[in-house]
Amino acid sequence: MDAKNPEPLYHAPMPRPSIPNSAPWITQAEIDAVTSCLEEGRMASNEANLKAATNALKQWVNGRDTLLTTSCTAALELALRALKLEPGDEVIVPSYTFVSCANAILYAGATPVFVDIEEETLNLDLNDTEKKITGNTKAIMPVHYAGVSCDMDQLLQMAHDAHAAGIEDAAHAIGAKYKNKPLGTLGTFGCFSFHDTKNCVCGEGGALVMNNDEYRDPVEWMYDKGTNRKAFLRGEVDKYTWVTEGGSFTMSSVLAALLSTQLKRLDDMNSKRGAIVKRYQEGLETLCTQGHIRFPHIPSYADPNFHIA
Repeated sequence: MDAKNPEPLYHAPMPRPSIPNSAPWITQAEIDAVTSCLEEGRMASNEANLKAATNALKQWVNGRDTLLTTSCTAALELALRALKLEPGDEVIVPSYTFVSCANAILYAGATPVFVDIEEETLNLDLNDTEKKITGNTKAIMPVHYAGVSCDMDQLLQMAHDAHAAGIEDAAHAIGAKYKNKPLGTLGTFGCFSFHDTKNCVCGEGGALVMNNDEYRDPVEWMYDKGTNRKAFLRGEVDKYTWVTEGGSFTMSSVLAALLSTQLKRLDDMNSKRGAIVKRYQEGLETLCTQGHIRFPHIPSYADPNFHIA
């Protein structure tokens, strides 16, 4: 050992290359959009930014009425509160999901009823769902795990027969389809997430897609602090006022600026995710055939967005 240059007592391990579980794809376009919003000085309520992001999202949900929210959890809460649930009412939800689903049900005053999931797709098991439907069932909440749904025709028929709503937790599913129809547009409501672990991001945010006009007004009132401000902005009333109980669910215009830019790139981002999935599957094929691992099953009706592979 050189006395003038002693070796360190501890050798830190060399950093190992890592593959992130998820990483948002941010370009200069997103940076410019956010910078422009900050420079304008209207970070919370720039209607132009909110409208641009809403219109960009509507391109992916067949033009349905859409509200940008602070999170997918907030969207689920709005959807469930719109149903005017009461103690004793039940909402069916898969047992394998994030806590937001059960929390939103409890927050609306109802009881979550958990059902098993299918081994192949990790979506809710429709056979178990049918067994769990009772006279108290007011909604069924499928979770489109990894951007792939269960058989939505069968699920929605069950909901119809039970006089229950269908609330799609489409947190994973932006850009994914069921029989060529966008997920999030099939049930009574569709709820999306733009958390930075998702395909399309704005840091933290979500959206509520309304597929039944019956609920538009009450949802909009709750969304805008109990006021009819949305009707005012559309020119339907000459002033807006407080009409019911509500909260503050609106996405900030900074996040909307980021989201609108991301949504314009969604096709490209989902396509690149698909290419990465294909590369993994080709590289891991031997382990799969040897029975050490298995790839997720993609039903023939599904057009996935490759959120999780």
